[in-house]
Amino acid sequence: MEPLLKLLTSMLTQILETLDAVIDVGGVFDSEKDRFDHHQRGFDHTFGRGFVTKLSSAGLIYKVILQFRVFYLKNGILSQNLQVSDL
Repeated sequence: MEPLLKLLTSMLTQILETLDAVIDVGGVFDSEKDRFDHHQRGFDHTFGRGFVTKLSSAGLIYKVILQFRVFYLKNGILSQNLQVSDL
């Protein structure tokens, strides 16, 4: 049985470019390309809503997932398949 997910540890750009998602390495934050690093100059992403602490890679992922859920809830997309208690 093929695993659903394979984890790889690398800092080599030529390897990172071949991966579906990259977390905490690579020097890039681009949620559309599933790149979640916070180690670049000029990084200033915060959670917003009055919070001023810069986000970690995990915080970036959390914020993106939360934004998707809010979008889908507002548009009734999740409610077709999930109960509100599932969220």
